[in-house]
Amino acid sequence: MNNSKVYQKDWFILIAIYILALITRIVGVYVFSWNRGPHFENYQIAQYIVDGKGYWWDWNHTIPPQPTALLPPIYTYFLVFFMKIFDNPCRLIYIVQSFLNALIVLPAFYLGKHLGSKKAGIIAACLFAFFPEVAIEPAKLISEPLFTPCIILAFYLFLIYKERLVETGSYRQFIWLGILLGITTLIKTTASLVALACFASLFFAGIKKKKYYLAIAIMFLGFFIATFPWNLRNLIVMEKPMLFTSNFGYNLWRGNHPWGSGTGYLDSNNQSEAKLSPEYLEYLEKNRPQTEVKLDRFYLNEAIKFIKQDPLRYCQLTFKRMIYFLTIDTTHPLTKSILYIAGYIFILFFGIWGAVLLKIKNRLHSVFLFAPLLIFCFYTPIINLPRYRLVMILVLMIFSSFSITMILSKNKLVNRFMKLLT
Repeated sequence: MNNSKVYQKDWFILIAIYILALITRIVGVYVFSWNRGPHFENYQIAQYIVDGKGYWWDWNHTIPPQPTALLPPIYTYFLVFFMKIFDNPCRLIYIVQSFLNALIVLPAFYLGKHLGSKKAGIIAACLFAFFPEVAIEPAKLISEPLFTPCIILAFYLFLIYKERLVETGSYRQFIWLGILLGITTLIKTTASLVALACFASLFFAGIKKKKYYLAIAIMFLGFFIATFPWNLRNLIVMEKPMLFTSNFGYNLWRGNHPWGSGTGYLDSNNQSEAKLSPEYLEYLEKNRPQTEVKLDRFYLNEAIKFIKQDPLRYCQLTFKRMIYFLTIDTTHPLTKSILYIAGYIFILFFGIWGAVLLKIKNRLHSVFLFAPLLIFCFYTPIINLPRYRLVMILVLMIFSSFSITMILSKNKLVNRFMKLLT
């Protein structure tokens, strides 16, 4: 079969999977979408922009409205676009997010195909089309629907560019990966850790090899170019320089105070401040600073005070976060969903199996290990929420496509069908 017919068949398959992925997400929107406010911080900041006040927030009415660096800007302005045109745009935003998020099947297909075979690519695309935790992302006004396709594309480009670096010594193309990761960081700051994983993968693969260092430098340049405008804005309008976000201290405190559970929640129904003592709530009210930078510093100092006073308790909370990160966070409302629990058990089992298969075939690239490890090491000392391990879920899904492909290939009927597709 000539190349043009192969490409036509590939695109026919991808379009079919994309349509199914889109239908799944739209169904998810009508089943799971949340139309009651507040619509998370992005929506609240977007409302200030629509009202003509700028990129402002008031930390849920606890401080006067003022310039904020709480969240990176791209998803917020994505919301602004619809809010300026429509009075109640939530449903439309969910649908548009569904169209954009379903695009994840494209890089997933090519990533699976590149790592293994076309069969693995098809399975990977199907997995990303239907896996519940990814498929219901568009049903909320959060940045993940835009974030996940960009991360899978970044993984694919990294492998392509790295192989080109090995074969030809060419490194200039890494600037595009740096720009992509920079843009993705301006969607969700977790992408900066994926960028760091790419740097680490190149560094350890090319110790004492100049071309690898040049690739790291050019990728960093692209990342810097993409993120510089946001960081420059923060330098100008905030009280002190802010790199990407201003909520490190607050998140550290949310996971580490005397009444905390180690996560953003106390149990599956209550937020972190729900059971603080009346005395401590009064203390917060009296001493809470009235600017965002000082407020974050205040929470940082509160968390450090707690850690110093009770280091054993901090270690216990950190250990609990480690367990939650790798298993199920029992304090989160998602724990109530059988889809979430069953989906994670499924992806964990087949993901580990797939990683072993890739290791045997010498196709287990270090970037897939560095990215979850860096995120694990960064978040578990601070706070744990299920969405913080999303990159690990994506990596497990990539790995799973290989173990599932191996199982399905042993079924004669499925194997014949797969051969027709490939």
